[in-house]
Amino acid sequence: MARTVKAETYSISQVKDAIKDTGAIIQAARKERGWSQSDLGDRLGGVDRRQIGAMESGNPSVDFGLVVSALWLLNVPILANLAYPENGSYASKNYNLMKK
Repeated sequence: MARTVKAETYSISQVKDAIKDTGAIIQAARKERGWSQSDLGDRLGGVDRRQIGAMESGNPSVDFGLVVSALWLLNVPILANLAYPENGSYASKNYNLMKK
């Protein structure tokens, strides 16, 4: 017999919001370090600055691996910074992510 698993489902608008928020978080972390989009792209192995711009603006066609690599490089604890879909509230809307 097939096993069923209860899981939350999210609307496409919630997913799009999370992608845009992730881009904003990446942009804020990059700026806090004083890096240009080209600087981040270079540190990610030669990624074109237009791809960095697309990622930061929340373009959903950006490669997921690039997003994860940027988060890792910028040392961003992403899940602590995204909205909770069930109520839209944020764990932390403050994108000041540098450790003091």
